[in-house]
Amino acid sequence: MSTRRRAAALRYESGSTPRVTAAGRGLIAEKILEEAKKAGVPIREDKALKDVPIMAVTAYAAAADEERIRAAGAQAYVSKPISVAKFVAQVNELLGIEKAGERAPAPEAI
Repeated sequence: MSTRRRAAALRYESGSTPRVTAAGRGLIAEKILEEAKKAGVPIREDKALKDVPIMAVTAYAAAADEERIRAAGAQAYVSKPISVAKFVAQVNELLGIEKAGERAPAPEAI
């Protein structure tokens, strides 16, 4: 994992889970924190969340878009239209369950 500072901006809406509205490392993280301070948004540090992977699911499909999104801190990228198999493979890879294109070992019988 990178030692550069990381930040994510979350939006909380009533009755739903928080949504990541911005995330990044290094200079992007500093910009997120700067904008939050200017807007009076509370800033909280939670070391338990520092290694949570970020996957971008987006309509942006050009190669330059993927590079820009990954540079902003996303560890995985899936563009629309979504392939369920690719989406699941990316999630599994981020979680260390299986590598993209490989199956996880079958669970042992009890």
